[in-house]
Amino acid sequence: MAKKQTIEKLVKTMNNEKKDWDKRNEAAVNLGESGNADAIEPLVNALEELNIFFKMKVIDALVKLEETHEMVWTPLTMVLWDAGKSADWRSGAAMALGKLKNENAVDGLLRALSSQEDPSSNFLNQLAMQSVAAKAFSGKGDKKAMDQLINLRRDSVAPLEVKSWVARSLGDQGNPKAVDPLIQSLKTEHLLIKKAAASALGKIGDKKAIEPIAAFLNTDEESLREDVVLALGKLGDKRALKPLIEMLDPESWKVGELATILGNIGDKEAKKPLEKIQNKVDDEETKEKIKEALEKLG
Repeated sequence: MAKKQTIEKLVKTMNNEKKDWDKRNEAAVNLGESGNADAIEPLVNALEELNIFFKMKVIDALVKLEETHEMVWTPLTMVLWDAGKSADWRSGAAMALGKLKNENAVDGLLRALSSQEDPSSNFLNQLAMQSVAAKAFSGKGDKKAMDQLINLRRDSVAPLEVKSWVARSLGDQGNPKAVDPLIQSLKTEHLLIKKAAASALGKIGDKKAIEPIAAFLNTDEESLREDVVLALGKLGDKRALKPLIEMLDPESWKVGELATILGNIGDKEAKKPLEKIQNKVDDEETKEKIKEALEKLG
């Protein structure tokens, strides 16, 4: 374990704005490897730094210190919950908590997610949610985080935006355990959650979601209908074919995704519409996606 004088010297280097970033990064790494509890507070304080590369080194150092000091989560949680701290500082705390092993870190993140006391926390809520999701789905997965993330969907206190982020995160992770809860979310009266649930189910790709999603094909809510059509397309349902073709627009940022979906559906009806817009698209990556789709359609 590093001595107190060594810790003080490393902290001074890490916080010295006149030093180059390589030296500051190295100091943060060495503090993490020191095994000394005195390094925790200065590392937590350093999370306020704007430089994302430096911030990640600091987070890794805190994760390393958790191997010998399991209470690392405590000061991080206090920063996250403190509305008086800067958004950069609190976001760093959220990201760090998401990487810790201690289950109390999950509780801290979930409390931040469910809080309605801080009206400035939308961005922080999203980061906290992403951190919980990371714990739930990384490696073998944190079962507690997984269960609580899904249960948050039913939380009557959690803000709608948070429930929406939860749904989208479940979709991004592609875990089949989320399918039934997401299908239930389609039944909510809230448009934002319906949209997120439809999108998430399309990403997961479980065919059992087709009919529950298709029930909204004729909805009057245009934004929901678009998410429904995209989800059905990803699930390979041909009812999405004509609506997807109608959505093709060379100026839309979604046109590459639409082309990929149409190629995967495999209906030749999409061939001429794709050929029609192929030369009207400027982005090379999008052109490549259209080309690949056309090759699939033969």
